[in-house]
Amino acid sequence: RYNTRRKAVAQVSQRWEQASFSPLWSLGLATALPFSLASLCFMGFSPLTLHAVQQRFLQTFLPTPPTDFQHPALPDQAAQILNSTFQEVGMRRGFAAIVVVLGHGTSCVNNPFLAAYNCGACGGREGGPNARMLARLGNETAVRESLLKNHGVCIPEDTVFVAGMHDTTADTVEMFDLHAVPSTHLDHLKTAQHVIEEACARNALERCHRFLLAGDVRTTAQALRHVRTRSVDPAEVRPEMNHAGNAAVVIGRRQLTQGKFLDRRVFMTSYDPFNDDDRGTNLENVLGPSLEVCSGINLEYLFSTAHSDHHGSGSKAPLNVVGHIGVLQGTTGDIRPGLPTQMTEMHTPVAICLGLS
Repeated sequence: RYNTRRKAVAQVSQRWEQASFSPLWSLGLATALPFSLASLCFMGFSPLTLHAVQQRFLQTFLPTPPTDFQHPALPDQAAQILNSTFQEVGMRRGFAAIVVVLGHGTSCVNNPFLAAYNCGACGGREGGPNARMLARLGNETAVRESLLKNHGVCIPEDTVFVAGMHDTTADTVEMFDLHAVPSTHLDHLKTAQHVIEEACARNALERCHRFLLAGDVRTTAQALRHVRTRSVDPAEVRPEMNHAGNAAVVIGRRQLTQGKFLDRRVFMTSYDPFNDDDRGTNLENVLGPSLEVCSGINLEYLFSTAHSDHHGSGSKAPLNVVGHIGVLQGTTGDIRPGLPTQMTEMHTPVAICLGLS
């Protein structure tokens, strides 16, 4: 039923768009002028209101069905995956009652560069499914028994893993599988959610100092409204600054950066040297992905900024999407690689610096 309705909505949207390009059918669409005019006004003056109305309609006509999955990993394989993660970040003991695992992604509209705002380590996709998988593995009794038996990692029986995804544009966090959290942990969950909401609000306020149109933002509530408006505004060419300004990677314990203002210019990778062997196995496992992902992002910004005409995409304003493979400036020329100037105009083109401790 959900797939049928989803297909019907997609077909109506496609036929409406096709009719708008037809000289004959476009005359018929003129009868919908009051609706179209109201939609256009809301789109320009109150995109948050329009988005809320659209979401209300979709949730009524096309409610998202509950989803579930069965992972293919055997308990020993799953335990190995968890052990590698715990070893690298130094998380082998002292588990809290609630352990929150967050991936990250983005939500913005009218943006052909959406993948560039998502998770680089996930191939330009959202990291929420990975977080959900990790939490599911951590909650399974058989996996915990294998962790203790084969790797010496003891997860207390009263520890519950909860997954979620941080929307880095709107600064919201969606939690997954909350129905599986036992009633004994609901107070802990509320506390964790409150901390996350406060962190999102402060993060939004910090981000706003880079937005030229956010000069009157003074409070966290104003900041949240501002960034969420940017995420649903079709005319917004800078929904967020993404990785603009990236210049360094700090690999080590988080005490190294705790309380320091790094102006959103540093990738922070957790690594516990006191939990490693003499060969540095954990360090090797951390360095590989960190250098590949962070250096790749840095080079993407470096080349797109240093030589925008050859390695970037130019301004978003005159871009035309060609199929699903690239963009053109205007209607002619070559397909443009790299990032648009709206993503790189606040970036200083420097090679990334690695800090290890």
